[in-house]
Amino acid sequence: MTQPKGRPPFRAEHVGSFPRPDRLLKARQAYAEGKISKDDLKRMEAECIREIVLLQERVGIGAVTDGEYPKTSWREFLFEKCDGFDSQPTVPDFKFRLYDGTQFDFPGEPRVIGKVRRREPLSARTSLF
Repeated sequence: MTQPKGRPPFRAEHVGSFPRPDRLLKARQAYAEGKISKDDLKRMEAECIREIVLLQERVGIGAVTDGEYPKTSWREFLFEKCDGFDSQPTVPDFKFRLYDGTQFDFPGEPRVIGKVRRREPLSARTSLF
């Protein structure tokens, strides 16, 4: 079987998160500190998503992902879309290490303080902003 020109002889896919660009991490921190608005953060996320989608298309990945850039963690949707969690995060027990070896403090997660009740759909967005 011959391989079409310009295409690698293998299949590539990506599932899950891509490392967040430094400017997105800084925007997230600025938002947490009240220095930028949620709209500004969402614009930065959208810009970074456009870039990661273009990268995936450029290297030939057929099914692309947003890199999970709009998320701070894989479980944040629970805290944002459900009642019953404290508004203040706990202190994390350990530091995270990025792919380049850099350590960073991940903000702790909210603790449960009451009955957990869903306010809105967990996996569907009601709007982009």
